[in-house]
Amino acid sequence: MIPPELMDIDTDDAVEEAIKRMRPFIRATAQHLSEGDIELAQDMEQEAGIALWRVDPTRFDATDDEYLHGVLFKTMQKTRRRERAFYR
Repeated sequence: MIPPELMDIDTDDAVEEAIKRMRPFIRATAQHLSEGDIELAQDMEQEAGIALWRVDPTRFDATDDEYLHGVLFKTMQKTRRRERAFYR
């Protein structure tokens, strides 16, 4: 049986909270990986937000930030490769 306190978790709030917590990392990483390409940086930030939603942030807390950083970094790398390959 699922404990009642877990049933009241609002996933939308958890995603929003995770994005706020991860925003400095996401922005800094996107700026670094995009090498000045503003549109690419925005695409990477958006994909990172989607990745956070997909991993279900209700499963993680601040002690899991290193793992989440890895997931987000790889997501943004893949976005950069995909976008650069598309425009070649």
